[in-house]
Amino acid sequence: MRLTLRTLLAYMDDILDPADQENLAKQVASSENATELLHRTRDAMRRLRLGAPPVLGDGMDLDPNAAAEYLDSTMSADDMSEYQQVCLDSDVHLAEVASCHHILTMVLGEPAEIDPAMRERMYGIPTRVDEWRKLRLDAPHPMAGAATAEAEAEAPVETTPAPAEKVTPKSTLAEPHKSEVPDYLRASESSSMGRYALMFAAALLLGFGGFMLFGPNGMLNSDNSSETEVAQADANTPAPDAGTPAAPVDPEENVEPEVLTIDAPTVPGGPDELTPAPATEDEQDDFVLPVITGLDGPLEDPTPEAVVEEMVPVVEPADGDEAMVDSTPAIEVPPLEIPDTAVTPDVVVEETTIVEQPPVTDAADTTEPLIAMNPNNVVDPLVDPLVDPTADPSVDAAEMESATDEATEPAGPMPLGTVVTSQEVLLRWDEAKGAWLRLPTRPSIIEGDHLLSLPTYRPSLALASGALRVEMCDGANAVVSYGDDGKMPRIAVTYGRFLLLNTGMEPVEVELMIGDESKKVVMESTAVLALDVDRPFIPGADVENSLGAFHAMLYAPTGNLTWGTLPVATASQWEWHDAAPVALTDDAGWLEGKSLDYLEKNVSSSFEEQLDTERPARIQLLELFETSRRREDKALAATCATHVGQFVPFVQALADTQQQSNWDDHITQLRLAMSRSTQAAKLVHQTLTEQRGADLADDLFNMLRGYTPAQIGTTPDQVKSGITRQLIDWLEHDRLEYRVLAIHNLKQIYGGKTLGYNPVVTEPNRQQRAVKLWRTRLADNELVPGGR
Repeated sequence: MRLTLRTLLAYMDDILDPADQENLAKQVASSENATELLHRTRDAMRRLRLGAPPVLGDGMDLDPNAAAEYLDSTMSADDMSEYQQVCLDSDVHLAEVASCHHILTMVLGEPAEIDPAMRERMYGIPTRVDEWRKLRLDAPHPMAGAATAEAEAEAPVETTPAPAEKVTPKSTLAEPHKSEVPDYLRASESSSMGRYALMFAAALLLGFGGFMLFGPNGMLNSDNSSETEVAQADANTPAPDAGTPAAPVDPEENVEPEVLTIDAPTVPGGPDELTPAPATEDEQDDFVLPVITGLDGPLEDPTPEAVVEEMVPVVEPADGDEAMVDSTPAIEVPPLEIPDTAVTPDVVVEETTIVEQPPVTDAADTTEPLIAMNPNNVVDPLVDPLVDPTADPSVDAAEMESATDEATEPAGPMPLGTVVTSQEVLLRWDEAKGAWLRLPTRPSIIEGDHLLSLPTYRPSLALASGALRVEMCDGANAVVSYGDDGKMPRIAVTYGRFLLLNTGMEPVEVELMIGDESKKVVMESTAVLALDVDRPFIPGADVENSLGAFHAMLYAPTGNLTWGTLPVATASQWEWHDAAPVALTDDAGWLEGKSLDYLEKNVSSSFEEQLDTERPARIQLLELFETSRRREDKALAATCATHVGQFVPFVQALADTQQQSNWDDHITQLRLAMSRSTQAAKLVHQTLTEQRGADLADDLFNMLRGYTPAQIGTTPDQVKSGITRQLIDWLEHDRLEYRVLAIHNLKQIYGGKTLGYNPVVTEPNRQQRAVKLWRTRLADNELVPGGR
């Protein structure tokens, strides 16, 4: 290979093939000029006070595009020789082209690893910009407010209590301190006052117009005024006979005359002949027929006075001093006879229901009523709510009795509580479909429900008549039911974190169960109990056939409860099998409900909107993983999928270079899922077989399961002959999944060492050197399990 500036830069950045790299190294070593140029280039790149070429310019030494064309190999041979000479003559141009070549090598060679904190900070820039804008716009307001506060402090204190918060209008703040109000606020204030003045003038004009139109002497009330005058004039004349009604009182006059009771003459015909005499054409406009407006309770026989009061309108006295009473002889009206079969005394009519009957008609009117009452079809819904009041009474009594017996049978499991949170994701196991389904908003919890919360979500349940709140934090799995007494709630925990709180005023009892072991807890008012249960991952364990022992940690940050027979009065913590609680020392941040960062909040909210309640969660999470473009969405979908028995996203994530920053977390979550359930471990093995074939599935599953100390070795000779040699060989495997799991196991066995190895092959030479270093350390007995 010919030694040029371009090949020298490639040699410095170690991107040549091994043979070319070795050949060029010999040429550099044999040439003093090349060695001097190599050291000069490195020195120029490290110089801090070295200038830079101008941004704009013409010519080979000033045009910034010349460096881009040279690095992109698009420059002609003559121009390339000229540009190389410019770089050899100027340290500024030499440092520029060497630095750009190095940066392009790093960017194109492997994806840049961005610190999670920096990534979160960049995503949160829009939110902070909005906050800064609000602060800048609101800056002038506290000046006037502060001055007003000082003036109020000097004023005498009043004895009447002031409201907790009072917003002072802008005009009030601006009047005593006009010189301190910004110009833009003054303009806004003047424009606001102008608008208020226009609104006041319009309201005044509208009120005056309404008064002229609708007032006592208004244009629209002239006819009513004349009618009132005629009615007052007629009041001075003798009243007509009882069959002719008097003129009604003007409804606009706020007069409450004394109620007059007029006795009508006795009519031998009975109630049917109480119809008033036909009115003349002049009197028909003023005649109002009485209308029965409804019933407030059981019907009673009305008195004659009450009937006549409703039928005869009240007449206002003409002189306003003394009411004039008609001297017509008294009329004795017999009471109305209402059949007893129409409405039974047990009938209860709702007070809010008003049924308007048709107006009273003449005796000759033979129109049938719209609804015919059947006295045999009246049923009290309060006495027998199972009987339909509109049902046919001819139904056989035996059929009704059998229907009543069926309705009184138990409907199913008893309700245990409800979900009190709405913006969270909670799943319930559906036995009929054999899948996890999302619960709808604020559903009821039934006895025996198997519930599951997904990572980043914290749904809250209300049990024991709402007094006991149970918060399922992140990924938590449990079955809720009643205890043996049928009253005390029982929580059978499979795994996860739970936060229990007594929100009532009385003590609450709850039974906690893990496996076959149970404990009774009595929580006083406001007591808090946190429970963290899991089955730790044990490397090399036979997770397909047996489960490890569970580990349960309990926290009582406020005390005030009884654990079994042990009182817990102060802040304490203890393990499930501990003899007694000890002082709280662990810093469990999840007890305080640690909030999610910006990215987690965004992804969690997006999933909450997309997950529906109809389809199985395992199908929806697989769709979210395959259709999402952001790596944060894919990472959460893969993590949540391990809780519902969906492991295809995990297998695909191991072969996705975009998930490189999440590989360790995915492997940890999958190992926990395998240690929690033998069925899950078998399903992982089955998924690997379906996705990668039987030959590769066994190796991948063994690396996921981990290795025991006996397989690794404890002495140098055992380590050399153990699994370590095989793991190092798998670092050079063609499949990315092999390389990812192999380096993960080596880091776990040897204290986090990578020796510069990257499973993503971007620079073959660097990867080969890292593998060679692993083999050298193994041969020299420098690899000690658990050491650094």
